[in-house]
Amino acid sequence: MSGTYANLNNKNFKKPLVIDEIFDLGLSLKHLRPLSKRWSMLATVGIGSYMPSTNISEIGFKNILGSAGAVFIHHLNPNLDIGGGLMLNNSFGYPMVYPAFYLNWKTGGKFDVKIAVMNALEASAGYDVNERLRLNLLFKMNGQMALLEQEGKDMIFSHMIMMLGLRPEIRIDKYLTVPVTAGFNIWRPTEMKERKLSNIFKGGKDYFFRSSLYLSAGLKIGF
Repeated sequence: MSGTYANLNNKNFKKPLVIDEIFDLGLSLKHLRPLSKRWSMLATVGIGSYMPSTNISEIGFKNILGSAGAVFIHHLNPNLDIGGGLMLNNSFGYPMVYPAFYLNWKTGGKFDVKIAVMNALEASAGYDVNERLRLNLLFKMNGQMALLEQEGKDMIFSHMIMMLGLRPEIRIDKYLTVPVTAGFNIWRPTEMKERKLSNIFKGGKDYFFRSSLYLSAGLKIGF
């Protein structure tokens, strides 16, 4: 389960390039199973609503996206997994199939590096200071999206975020860890385009927000 809310605090726009709010809710199920010693399969199915406001009563069929897919993962060695497959979603109003790419690379030891690519990109370099504290330099790239109607047309608004930060992880006990991240959103392009197939590879961005402060805290539970 996931939820995202963004208030962009827009002012003085002469053209409808951006929206004021983004409210995304999603539910997905992922299943990872080994096929052999060297191969695994990751299957996923999900559904979500992508709204330009927090008024849940306004959610309609055009705000709903469904997705499904499967990725076959090859375990090249204990530190590197790479794979590919197909994903299905209705981002442009009807079901379409897209290629999917999977990468999970990490080193071992007290100092390690991790790079993961699936729905987003995340890279980190970490150091175990002691049994209770781990420090990570973190780079992430993901985004938010809203589906809306503008001037009688079905539109997609996207807001991409590239973040660089420092993340201490505090281990409470064997099963509980508290990650706290402080950093900056260093690149924040947006795009408003019509929801049709001819725009799928359309280049260029409509507007770039300035860099902003990033703070987060969480709770990780191991079983």
